[in-house]
Amino acid sequence: MSETFNEFFDEIKGKDKRSTFLTVLCILTFIGSTLAIFQQGYIYYKPETQYANSSNMNKTKTDNKFVNKMAAAMEEFKDLGKIQNNAMFGMLTAIITLTGGILMFKQNKKGFYLYIAGCFLSILIPFLIYPDNFIIKLGLAFNLFICIVFCIMYAFCLKEMK
Repeated sequence: MSETFNEFFDEIKGKDKRSTFLTVLCILTFIGSTLAIFQQGYIYYKPETQYANSSNMNKTKTDNKFVNKMAAAMEEFKDLGKIQNNAMFGMLTAIITLTGGILMFKQNKKGFYLYIAGCFLSILIPFLIYPDNFIIKLGLAFNLFICIVFCIMYAFCLKEMK
C-alpha cells in the first residue's frame, strides 16, 4: 500500500513539475465547476424554487426605477422551461470547464482551449435563452469578468503545458 502511495506522489512530482500557481488555479476551477454542476443540477430538477424566489419581488412596486427594472426582469423567470434549459446548459458548460481544468492539471495544453470554450459558452447560452433580461446581463457581466481573469492567469501557465 505505501509503495503505491509513494508511486502516486512520485508521479505527481515527476519530470515536468507543475507550478504552485497552476495547481492553485486548477483547484479553484475544480471547486467552482463542481459547485456549478451541483447548483445547476438542483435548479434543473427543482426549477420551481427559482420561480418561487422571483415571485416575491413582483409584489413590490416603488418609484425606484432600478427595483422596477429588476421586478420586470424577474417576470421572465416564470417560464420553467427556460429555467431548466439554462440549468442544463449551465451544467454542460461547468462540465466542460471542469474537464479543461483536469487536463490543465495534467499539464495538457488542450485543457486551456477547452476551458476557454466552456467560458465562452457559459456566457453565450444564457444570453441566447434570456436575450433582454437585465438580471441575466448583470450575472453574465460578473461571469465574463471571472472568465477573463482566469483565462489570463491560465495563459501565464501555458509554457508549463504540452
